[in-house]
Order: sequence, then C-alpha cells, then structure tokens
Amino acid sequence: MKNRELDSFGEILMLQVRDRAINQWIGIVEGRMKSPHSREIFERLQHLEFEDRDYIKQLFSEVVDTTLDFMLSLVEEKSSVDITFHTKSGNTVNIMNISDGLAGELYADDGWISRFSKFGDIERCGHSPP
Repeated sequence: MKNRELDSFGEILMLQVRDRAINQWIGIVEGRMKSPHSREIFERLQHLEFEDRDYIKQLFSEVVDTTLDFMLSLVEEKSSVDITFHTKSGNTVNIMNISDGLAGELYADDGWISRFSKFGDIERCGHSPP
C-alpha cells in the first residue's frame, strides 16, 4: 500500500530535484542556457554527431538517479541523517520510518520516477538501477 506522505515527498523530489537537474543539463546540451560555462560546454559538444549528443542527454537521468539513490541510501544507512517532511496537512514525518527502502522508492513500474517525473523512467543504457 502506498503512503501518501511518502509519495508527496517523492513527487517533490522528482519534480524539484530530478527533473530540474535533468532539464538544466539537457538545456546546456541544446544551447538554451546562457551562462559562459554552459555556452562553453555547448560549443565543445558541437563536433559530436546528433546521436552522440542525444546519448549524452540520456546519461543525465542515469547520473541524477545514481546520485539520488546514493543520497537515499545514506539516509537509510546512517542513523545521524534523517529526512523530516512537513506535509500540507501539518503532519511531520520521518521519511525513513515510513519506507521499507528509500532508494527502492525510485524504481519499479510504480516507483517515484515512473509516477512523478516528467522524464519518466529511462531505459538505462544496458544497466540495471544502481
């Protein structure tokens, strides 16, 4: 059974962290970002074939997902690290206490990525989730 508080946290994590990070890096590769560093990256990638640049864009979600996986695993493994979530209804919950495995919440057909991320669950370049 899904937990409403856990899903609320997962939705925020997907939209405000995962999707924003992926979108920013896709914007850099596509030349939409205007900072000097972003422009430099864009220019350096222009010699690549379109398919290679597209593959690089696919890798962004893998890198972000690995980072999220490691961060959520850290919360599970270290008793000194907690994520406390304040719900819209005013409840305060420790996310670790309402999940049977935080990192696992990302994956699977009904995981946070597939349900909440606008980028969805990507085919992982031949790899299983971290």
